[in-house]
Amino acid sequence: MLQVKNLNASFGEFALKDISFSLAHRERLGILGESGSGKSLLSQVILGLATPSRLSGEILFENRVILGDLRGTNVASTATNITANTANNLATNIATNPAQSSYAKDLPHLRGRHIAYIPQSPLNALNPLHTIQKQIGEMFAIHKEYAKSAKERETLIDEALHKVGLPKQLKSRFPHELSGGQRQRALIAMMSVLRPKVLICDEPTTALDASLQRQILDLLLGFSEVGLVMISHDWGVMRHCVENLIVMKDGQIVQKGKINEIMKNGASQNLRQNLATNQNLANQNPNPHQNHAYTELLLESLHLPRNTHTPSTEEILTLRGVGISYEKKSFFSHKSSTQALRGVDLVLHSGECLGVIGESGSGKSSLALGILGLIEHSGEIALKSSLGKSSATNETSTANLPSTTSALNIANVSAQILPPKKRDKHFTQCVQIVFQDALSALNPRFCVFEILLEALEDLPKSVGKGNASKASPRKDCVNKEQAKSAKLAKITELLKSVGLSPSFLYRYPESLSGGQAQRVCIARALAKNPKILLLDEPTSALDKSAQKEILELLLELQKTLGLSYIFISHDLAVIEAMCHSVIVLADLNKVLESNQANVAKSSVAMGGVVIESGRVDEVFASPKHTYTKSLLQAQL
Repeated sequence: MLQVKNLNASFGEFALKDISFSLAHRERLGILGESGSGKSLLSQVILGLATPSRLSGEILFENRVILGDLRGTNVASTATNITANTANNLATNIATNPAQSSYAKDLPHLRGRHIAYIPQSPLNALNPLHTIQKQIGEMFAIHKEYAKSAKERETLIDEALHKVGLPKQLKSRFPHELSGGQRQRALIAMMSVLRPKVLICDEPTTALDASLQRQILDLLLGFSEVGLVMISHDWGVMRHCVENLIVMKDGQIVQKGKINEIMKNGASQNLRQNLATNQNLANQNPNPHQNHAYTELLLESLHLPRNTHTPSTEEILTLRGVGISYEKKSFFSHKSSTQALRGVDLVLHSGECLGVIGESGSGKSSLALGILGLIEHSGEIALKSSLGKSSATNETSTANLPSTTSALNIANVSAQILPPKKRDKHFTQCVQIVFQDALSALNPRFCVFEILLEALEDLPKSVGKGNASKASPRKDCVNKEQAKSAKLAKITELLKSVGLSPSFLYRYPESLSGGQAQRVCIARALAKNPKILLLDEPTSALDKSAQKEILELLLELQKTLGLSYIFISHDLAVIEAMCHSVIVLADLNKVLESNQANVAKSSVAMGGVVIESGRVDEVFASPKHTYTKSLLQAQL
């Protein structure tokens, strides 16, 4: 049905090289590779949504030519007015520029109607200014022949929403009013409303929790009459969805085959030992009975490092009855609140990695923000005051009260939202956070050196200026140079501690990979020599090999620096490998539903509660609550 023959496309220094594959009717084909391997770029070239400087090869759909052989013709001069994300502009250039005459003139008619594309991020793909109904209706504006009357179009929109499990009432909402899973379903409804024959899905479940991930994948598999191309870096997704697999590296296909055979073919023990140290092995050609070395490297990433560190019995952070609610103010000053968490208790021990799991909306990230004082909360948060100090003491320091107080009732003093008003200097030094999206968490205008320097500087620049006049200009200059050298040495040391060389000092976030950016975020968190790190989904946006490297780094840092972690994740395999103990958060509505089938779901959010806790091996082996069991069963 879809054929790609000897496709070559150049994009500056990167190129797709000699890509050939075919997709049969109803076939499920996977394209697997690390970030930067060219997976998404390949799908965009197939749909005519990319603008290569040189292009050659053939793409056929049902024996109709989408792209003919340009034999290396330079089309850079004709591509200057083409926008990669604007299909209409691209269609105009295809029709008017002779250099691109090998692109089919009816490509815009094929795109969306016969070949549909589901991009990675639904929040970025959907227009925030238009309702879901209007955006799905735009498909009919492009393909007017499919549904001519407004009533017919509305019926088809309702059917598409029903097929993806969304009530038709949601079509009047805007994207920001939907959850992550609902946005992904709306995008699938939009791309499937014209009933295409080929569906290309680019990382459709990235950053979704296990339950939502399985629901979305099962939904896509429900389109049984469609040829499916699944692009992902996740072996679990591939194993669940596809029959045949293509493995890509650096713009090339390094292996093709049945996914079951690829996952069964194990490398020799000698090769496995050398893979981690010799990257050149990834370019070797496999023999007929062995996977390509690069495929084996990807398979190795499934074996996550295990946390063998033994925590102590010393309690360093305690939460008692912590609750979090978000207040909303309307135009007429009417206040309403949404409960995010209620009655959360937990204890973190020195050297422990405590896992926090739950579905989206259960309050995991709100818990981390509440601990840091970034949002208002009730209940008690107690931090051992001797933590991070040279002298030992049995006192307990709270969020922003004197250390003689054993616990803090935030409800009485939480008028201010800013962190300095809610956490004293000792607390902010001892407790740091690593956010989920590393690139969004880094200032794009700062280089790595400036990012880490900002984290090191505790005092305002005005402090100490009064004594500067007493020193001679020469001595003052020497002191400044010494301070600058000391900071540079400290920042270089921080980079080395997270596995980055000094060559990264003056690079900007946009030039970093996801794994490198996350290492910089970890280095920034370590700048104040904390004892507790809050890890909020630190590996969810990374491919599996980068994920494994970050986990290994975190284990090494815990061993050498004596860190304690609160590890928030929806990836149960990561929690099982990294954590000593775990708490399970669930929205109270879902708890009531799972306990009593006849309980009606409340329209008001009741907040996340801890439904189960204990040692991670015990909870995962013998879960007591039905909600925990459903989470474990949803894991791919």
